[in-house]
Amino acid sequence: MDKQGKSIRWKNLLFVIMLILLIIAGFGGTFFFYRNSLNVGSANEEGITRYEWIKLLCETYNLDISEQQEPYINDVLVDSEYFNYIQTAVENGILNGNENFFGNE
Repeated sequence: MDKQGKSIRWKNLLFVIMLILLIIAGFGGTFFFYRNSLNVGSANEEGITRYEWIKLLCETYNLDISEQQEPYINDVLVDSEYFNYIQTAVENGILNGNENFFGNE
């Protein structure tokens, strides 16, 4: 077998190995959909909710908690225990404002 044939054979083998690793790692149809690709969980599954995740981020990085009372996110209520953490996440560029957060997912 000539050098070009061996090169193609190695490239094909590498491609198959990468494909197998992606399949083992859980690469599938849900990979491209944010909601389904992260194992963040919901209140009735194991894991944490998005609200809890944002709170952990804010506390872990010692972010100054926002006092802004005008909501940046459409579906987060002002009286929610996570409201100020969500506001803080928007102010620090972790979340985008003016959209829904779906915090219980």
